[in-house]
Amino acid sequence: MLMEIGDLKEALGPLDALLFNEDSLSPIFCKPRLIPLKTLTTEKLEKMQAEAAEKMKEMEAETAAKRPMTVQRQQADRIEEEDEDAAPEDPVQNGGNADADIWQADD
Repeated sequence: MLMEIGDLKEALGPLDALLFNEDSLSPIFCKPRLIPLKTLTTEKLEKMQAEAAEKMKEMEAETAAKRPMTVQRQQADRIEEEDEDAAPEDPVQNGGNADADIWQADD
């Protein structure tokens, strides 16, 4: 469609149209909603874990009370002896040669 000289043009300008100014962002205040830090299930689980820990402590205390002290002393002595046997000897203290073991790359 070609426009001829006598045809009318429809022109809309800012004065002819309805304009809206954009609002600036402003906070919207609403009722605060509190979220519980612990739910009922987490509270129940923590309670169960605490009870289990108490039972374990009681059982350990009972078993420790049943064992005579001599057995505990014997076990402690055995552990100390094993630690002494496992310790490597220092060649400097025994009067041996204390050369450092140094690795060198082959050329």
